[in-house]
Amino acid sequence: MKTEELMTRDVATCSADDSLECAAGLMWDRDVGCVVVTDAQQKPIGMITDRDLAMAAYTQGALLRDIRVDNAMARNIWTCSVNTSLKDIETKMRTAQ
Repeated sequence: MKTEELMTRDVATCSADDSLECAAGLMWDRDVGCVVVTDAQQKPIGMITDRDLAMAAYTQGALLRDIRVDNAMARNIWTCSVNTSLKDIETKMRTAQ
């Protein structure tokens, strides 16, 4: 089995300048737990998860609308090609935790 058989092609994205409220709205509307953060050219620059949202609101003591995605997103992202095997993806996920 290859990545291509498992992946989602219509990925939810947001900007690093968006609020966490915006990212949370995307997650709710799309029924997903994470959103890819992209730059102006739509190149992935990070990832934001529902846990990132919750922890940012808790640790910063602020409303989601007052915190930018840039302040809570993960910047170290791992990628693979459409031809990567499921075994290789699993190994990569274990390495990245």
